Amino acid sequence: MAEDHNFESTLKLAARALDCANEYRTPPTPRNFELLYTYVVGLKDELNAAIAETVAEKGRISAADAEVLHRLHLSEDKLADKIEDVGRRMSGEIGDVLQVLKSALQATDDYGGSLDRGGRRLQRVAHAPAVEAVLADLKDATEEISQHNRGLRDNLSHSQLQIDELKHCLELARSESSVDPLTNLANRRRFDRVLEDAIVDADATGQPLCLLLIDIDHFKKFNDTFGHQTGDAVLRIVAQTIRTNVKGQDLAARYGGEEFAVILPNTRLEEATLVAEKIRHAVSSKQLVRKSSGKSLGRLTVSIGVSAYRVSETPYALIHRADTYLYSAKRGGRDQVMCEPTASSSRKSNAA
Repeated sequence: MAEDHNFESTLKLAARALDCANEYRTPPTPRNFELLYTYVVGLKDELNAAIAETVAEKGRISAADAEVLHRLHLSEDKLADKIEDVGRRMSGEIGDVLQVLKSALQATDDYGGSLDRGGRRLQRVAHAPAVEAVLADLKDATEEISQHNRGLRDNLSHSQLQIDELKHCLELARSESSVDPLTNLANRRRFDRVLEDAIVDADATGQPLCLLLIDIDHFKKFNDTFGHQTGDAVLRIVAQTIRTNVKGQDLAARYGGEEFAVILPNTRLEEATLVAEKIRHAVSSKQLVRKSSGKSLGRLTVSIGVSAYRVSETPYALIHRADTYLYSAKRGGRDQVMCEPTASSSRKSNAA
C-alpha cells in the first residue's frame, strides 16, 4: 500500500510539474522537467524563490531562464572544472618529478667526473699493483654508471617529449572545452567562469562591470524557412559581428541557441549601451544572400538587453536583469537595445 501511495504521489507531482511547464510556457525538455519537478517538490528554497521572482517579473520561464536556474541550483558538481583542475595539477607534478630526475642525473655525472679525476691523480703518484687494480675496478664501475646514466638520460629525454606532447594535448582539450564549436566564441561554461571572476574583480577594485544579452530576432522562423545550414551560417555571421565590435578585455560568448552574451569589465553603463548599439547596427546593416542562387534572404536584426553590476549581487541577478531588458526589447518591437532605467531606455534602428 505504501508503494502504491508513493507511486500516486510521484505521478501527482509529475503532473504538477507539467502543469507548471504549460503555465509558465517553459519548453518541456527533460532538463526543464527536472527543474520544475524539483520546484513543485520544494527541495530547494533558493530555487523556488528564484522561480517565483522570475514568474512575478516576466509571467513565464523562458528556455534561457530555465538554463540559468538549472545551472545555478541543480548543476553543482561542475565535473568538467574538476577534470581540468586535475589535469593542470598532474601536468605540474610530472614536471616537478622530471626536474628532480634531471638534478639527480647531474649529481651522478658530477660524482663520476670527480671520481675519474681523482683516479688520474692517484695514478700519477702510486704504481703499486694493488692500487692499480683498485683504480681499474673504480674506472670500470664509473664507466658502467656513466653508461647507465646515458641510457637514463635518453629515456628521460624521450619521456620529456611525450610529456610535452601530453601538455599540448591537455592545453588543446582545455581550449576546446571553452569554445563553442559552431561560432568559435567562448561557450557557456567559459562564460560562467569568466563572469564569476569578473564579479570578484569588480567587488575588489570598485570598477564597473556590464553585461549584454543578445538574441537574434525571428531566428526560429528564419531557420525553419531556409534550413538549419543557413541558420548555422547566420549564427556564425552574428558571432563574427559581435567579436569585431568588442575590446580585447571583453568576452563574447554563445549563451545558448540563438542567444549571445558579452561581458564588459571596466565599462560603465553608457559605454556598454554604445557597444550594444554598435553591434545592433552592424548586424542590421548586413544583407543576407544565398550563395547558390544570389537570392536575398532579407535583413537580420538582433535585440539586446544591457545590465550593470550592482555591488555584491550574484551572477544570476546580473544575468536575470539583462534578460529582463532583452525581453522588453523583444516586446517593444525588436531590433533595439534596452538597458537600465537610469540610462537611455531604448535606441531603435532607423533602418527600413
